[in-house]
Amino acid sequence: MSFVRIEKNENSVPSNSEISTAMTYSGGKVISITGDNASKRVDYDGTVNHTRFESELRTVAGGRSTSWNYAWADGSADVVVPAEPDLTPYEIDITMTQGTVTALESGKYSLFGFKAVQATQGGGAPLVWFQLPATAYSNTTRLTWTEQYKAYTSTDTAISSGQVEASFDTDISLGQTLGVVAGGFGDVTSDGPAHAISIQNTVTTQFTCGIAQQAVDGSVNPMCAFPLYGNQLDVIAPIEKVLLMFSTTPVNTGTVIEQAYSPGVLIDLTTSSLRSLSYDINTGWAWGGFSWGQPVAANDSLIPLLIENVTGSVGASVRRRALVLG
Repeated sequence: MSFVRIEKNENSVPSNSEISTAMTYSGGKVISITGDNASKRVDYDGTVNHTRFESELRTVAGGRSTSWNYAWADGSADVVVPAEPDLTPYEIDITMTQGTVTALESGKYSLFGFKAVQATQGGGAPLVWFQLPATAYSNTTRLTWTEQYKAYTSTDTAISSGQVEASFDTDISLGQTLGVVAGGFGDVTSDGPAHAISIQNTVTTQFTCGIAQQAVDGSVNPMCAFPLYGNQLDVIAPIEKVLLMFSTTPVNTGTVIEQAYSPGVLIDLTTSSLRSLSYDINTGWAWGGFSWGQPVAANDSLIPLLIENVTGSVGASVRRRALVLG
């Protein structure tokens, strides 16, 4: 017999019936539940996939990944808690005149962001990483984020202008692999290329997969989508390149965008974690002509800019570096 301890984090521990339902859906059988809404011990029989149980409990009890903490005691040796990430802070500073800010606000422009990745497999598509409404920026806008990742699977097909929503996701770090099982669930193990995230399909069902990263508004959103065929391995390396554009087009995060819908700029932060630039409603983006910025015209294809296909080891050209400001 094994047990798991569920502890309150953002929400009270779910009811006994909700826990029992999630355990049944995960292949286990509850023997006993003791404790209160702050902490419960659940004794059970059967082989239970930890990540699937936690996902099922979120679904049944209406929780989030941060609702509860878990401590498993079932002797599993193949489940690896994602390593504490190296949280390098990144920042983009945007300055605008009051006239530009007023024009953007009155025109109901949103600021859209996209993130680049590197992969050996083809068929990848960029997704809207974040969308900031007009109320979220001002004369000086600071966009900040860190290297916090999730691997996800989805039953949605990545089609142009379609939205990809994660059916399952889990914390993961560079150098780790998500092993995908039936239903798109899975566990993380510590094997894989050092500077990339691997997603290994162990069943014959096709999924869509990719990686998500903490965005500038604090949410964790998918930034790319790849087909994950049966029994195949996708290896994806996040790259610190960000594409920005203002637009009035109503688009949600997670939407496949293959062409720029307004003029933008691709910003390279691989050699410096801080970039500063300006935006004017009439003249567009300006960054002093430095090589780390690349103009993107309306209707330009975003796939070659944001999905870098390589023939060698994925992540080999992505250097881990000390923090450099400037």
